[in-house]
Amino acid sequence: MLNNFVKSYPQPKDGPAFQYTTMVRHNGTVIAFAVNAARRVLYSVLDLSDQGKKGPLDVNYWQDNPQELLFPTEVVTVGEGLFNPRIMPVYKKGASEPEPEGTRVKSAEKDLFRSTTASLTELAPIQVVSDHKFVYVFRQSQENEAVGMAAGTLLVDRFVLSGINLLPKREVRYQRSRNKFTPQSRKDGLGAKDMEQIPFYEPTQKLSFIRNLHQGRLAVLLLPTQVANVQRWQIFAFHNKTGMIDSFNIERSGDGLFNLKGSQRYTCPDHPEVFSLKDGPCPEPAKADPNQNCPYELIPILSKEGYAEWALQFDGSDDRIILEQDFTAENAAYQTIEFWLKPAHLDGPQTLLASSPEETAGAIAIESDGTLQYHFQSGTTR
Repeated sequence: MLNNFVKSYPQPKDGPAFQYTTMVRHNGTVIAFAVNAARRVLYSVLDLSDQGKKGPLDVNYWQDNPQELLFPTEVVTVGEGLFNPRIMPVYKKGASEPEPEGTRVKSAEKDLFRSTTASLTELAPIQVVSDHKFVYVFRQSQENEAVGMAAGTLLVDRFVLSGINLLPKREVRYQRSRNKFTPQSRKDGLGAKDMEQIPFYEPTQKLSFIRNLHQGRLAVLLLPTQVANVQRWQIFAFHNKTGMIDSFNIERSGDGLFNLKGSQRYTCPDHPEVFSLKDGPCPEPAKADPNQNCPYELIPILSKEGYAEWALQFDGSDDRIILEQDFTAENAAYQTIEFWLKPAHLDGPQTLLASSPEETAGAIAIESDGTLQYHFQSGTTR
């Protein structure tokens, strides 16, 4: 009896088995997803548009066979929109090596898995979210040096449901530069296709700050806020190195993706209940005379929540961080060390970075007036 209500897709002969599954409801349409052992993402749509032709049971309206989800050929890091997207190497079907950069390959000859960001998918569960406009697919990445992809990074793609097909989202860019924000010249214009009439598709979005994922252990939610039609992304992700669950709450941008800078909100010094998305005069009546408008301009709301992650506090006497000798030896050619500091007081010069505790040559210090100084001496290579 139960079999009458269950749709099963058997494993293809000599083909990869399904490993992970999930479902989403998008504008009333149910879509099932699966990741098979070959790291392909497949989907099937419950198409109820022609009810009555296949009987009264919903199970008869699933697709006969699942379709493979097609991914774009480019990847971009969220927050780095000024840079051109990284393009995936192009492989011909059955080829072991990619084609030379710039080689034109017909679509019928192209390996649509290895030539797209589909090949970046790790064999792990995926998360699917619908905002009633797009279907968002979140997945864990596999390492790929060709496009600067580290393993365990979070990727997201958006798709449009057209009939029973999920299609990558199209986008508008400058036609000559092929960049979404930067034109090549004054003659460059916006369009849905480049100068060779090749359509633009939204690249795979890489959330580089959500990394060290493990076995797809993450959860993605769209949360409402106190402001109508304003939502925030809430992402919980297991961190493989710390063994902890990281929580990321990110403002949703106007285009539905991620606003890493955040938006400034405003209030009134006389009416703290006012919450506005833009500055300007306070809309409330004046407290002294309700018949008059409030005389104050809206002021920015300052966050009191501090910052995420951790910080180290030094006592100002002999605390220091010492890098291992192997670290400096292996990175002798080029080194970049980034840190943020908040001095509690500046009574005198304080060393920030030095080659050794005893030497001042090659040291970077902060002076009592807050300026940075670099100390060196003749005849040294430090």
